[in-house]
Amino acid sequence: MTRVVIWFFTGCLSFLFTISGKSVNASEGLWLPTEQPELAENIPLQAVVRIGGCSGVLVSAEGLLMTNAHCIEDTLETSSTEENVIRNQGFLARERSAELPSAPGLFASITLAQTDVTEQMLAGVTEQMSPTQRHLSLTRNRNSLISACESEETLRCNVQTHQDGLHYLLVKEREFRDVRLVYVPPTSLALYGGDTANWQWPRYAADVAILRVYSAPNGAAADYADENIPFSPPQYAQVGDSHLTFFDSLRVAGFPGQTQRFRLAAEMQWVFTEQYPELLTYLHDFKARVEAQVEQSERAKLRFQPSLFTLKNQITFLEAQLEHYQEFGVQLHSESRQQRLLNWISSSEREPEYRNAWWMLQEQIEADRAWSSQALWWQFLRRLSLPGAALIVHRYAYEQTLPADIRSRGFQERDLPALEAQLETYAHRLWPEFEQEVMFYLMQRYRRLPETQRIPAIDQFFELSESTTDEQLKTRIAALYEAPGLLNDEVRAGWFSKSLVEVEASNDPWLQFATETANARLEIDQREIASRGRLAFARPKLLSAQQQLDLENGRRLAANANRTLRISEGIVLGYNPSADKDPNQYKLALTYLDVFRDHLREVNDQSVPDRFRGMLTRHNRQCFINQERESVPVNFISTADSTPGSSGSPTFDKDGRLIGLVFDLMEESTMSDWLYDRAHHRTIHLDIRYVLWILGYYEDADELLAELGFSHRGNAARPSCRLTALNLYQVEEMQ
Repeated sequence: MTRVVIWFFTGCLSFLFTISGKSVNASEGLWLPTEQPELAENIPLQAVVRIGGCSGVLVSAEGLLMTNAHCIEDTLETSSTEENVIRNQGFLARERSAELPSAPGLFASITLAQTDVTEQMLAGVTEQMSPTQRHLSLTRNRNSLISACESEETLRCNVQTHQDGLHYLLVKEREFRDVRLVYVPPTSLALYGGDTANWQWPRYAADVAILRVYSAPNGAAADYADENIPFSPPQYAQVGDSHLTFFDSLRVAGFPGQTQRFRLAAEMQWVFTEQYPELLTYLHDFKARVEAQVEQSERAKLRFQPSLFTLKNQITFLEAQLEHYQEFGVQLHSESRQQRLLNWISSSEREPEYRNAWWMLQEQIEADRAWSSQALWWQFLRRLSLPGAALIVHRYAYEQTLPADIRSRGFQERDLPALEAQLETYAHRLWPEFEQEVMFYLMQRYRRLPETQRIPAIDQFFELSESTTDEQLKTRIAALYEAPGLLNDEVRAGWFSKSLVEVEASNDPWLQFATETANARLEIDQREIASRGRLAFARPKLLSAQQQLDLENGRRLAANANRTLRISEGIVLGYNPSADKDPNQYKLALTYLDVFRDHLREVNDQSVPDRFRGMLTRHNRQCFINQERESVPVNFISTADSTPGSSGSPTFDKDGRLIGLVFDLMEESTMSDWLYDRAHHRTIHLDIRYVLWILGYYEDADELLAELGFSHRGNAARPSCRLTALNLYQVEEMQ
């Protein structure tokens, strides 16, 4: 699965390159629509949606939205009971009133515009400023732009750093907070093959979820309410019915996660030799504890399934990266590219302009590296419900004491819906016995930090000394969980209305922890602010140098992804895992239902529902088949650029019609976060015809299928089973 969230600390993020000229590789590049307008032709971009940590696509005039099933694991858990586990049974709302509310914080956002605001962001910023002054100046400019943008109540705006601060984008969105579950197949179909199939090919997965976006009666965004109505989008994707074959071109639109291409060689070495191994230790230890908890009861299994799914996915992803980092010689590639840049910079007329930036960046990498273990510890602590919630409540109260123009992103009044949803999520996830066990583990990790990274306030709060025994530490932690009232329903909603004085006067033990560690955390913030200020000076300088070098060599490379709307292109192409040994041994690019049927028989796989197996025996006489192949396509692979984070991204044909959804990468493609290599990169897509076939023949979901423009009550003379004619149409832009 490609929805992966990786926690690691580095102030020094990616080098990003975009210059005029042709792309180095036709399939490489996650492009802004304005950078490659020909790729955006015919694509309904306002139908492409950011949904949680994934992408999705609006597919009907009444707000139907498609994404991946694995993107809504939290919703599947919150909507399930011990008697009705949606992951096992699937879910279909046969009428609107049966649609289920999604998990807290699962919002859908439509991008209306991405506008260059570099001049406004850099107004008043000078090279003579100190790092902290530079950061504060950029913060003021960012907050001013956002405030002006959001004067229109229906808009949600953000300023995104583009090309390492060489450019900035003002992103205008409409955010919808009422999103409801309409359909998801059982996990035995959605994630067929389970953990062993993850990141592998060939695949037979129906990794789809269908949701519906709701708005207030006046069309504005609103929290879940009975009076809300299905959102009427200005654009929605038309589901295509053409069939793919080798070398067919396609395009992918979505909101890919942060890529790390073009980092300094020292940054890459730090991440792969220190950060990833340390992160994997945490993940494996968390996974072991979650697995032990899952074995205790069906209730625990239901509660911890999303966490276990995420942990396994992250571990597989990181281990694959570490393996291919060595196998593909990525470090050598990075060092070679860096040396070419240094050689170009070292000429007498260029060195004065770039020398300071180069050394400032190198020094900042080493400074950030010294604190990375402590930063990683804090990140995992924030995953726990009680300390995580307390830190959020205290930070919000603290930010309200600052002038509005320098408040941190994520802790302003505009962020209250997301913050409230986060507290609700913490409350739902709270399992005190388990959290105590994990807290004890984290404190053991804390005690192993270098002495310089230990925090006296934490030592005092947990009553730690050289002589403190494990039993004494467990007793202290147990006392903190005796009366976990911080997240109780009757008090939770009120925390964000309290002042800092009121929060710090609370007798809640975790708010006391947040209060007692506040000064230490502010010191950490000041260190990170200085780091970001130095990088805001150094990184654009070096990017400018790289752009000039690329321009001289006729190259064009796309900027790193950063969860803004991007488009990539590719072709349907098989994969040869050992091209150097046998150039003709390609794995096929598409899988079909008849092959899936034969596979189930061959291995005597009883994991899929009986009804599904029965439908497979006669699928070649039904709708949605490829007439030449006499079977329904299931999954396919392409060379389209994508990242972990591209999950749910709609895939379009040359005419802009929806033909599938991205749901995974091949294991060898995990290095595409750092380096796109067409020989090894393959994106895995779910074919839309498989979705239609399941809705029609497995689910008998006539109304839902009709809303997508199809009926399965067809015959061989009408193999596409389309109810409505396709058209390309213009619509008014969303206001």
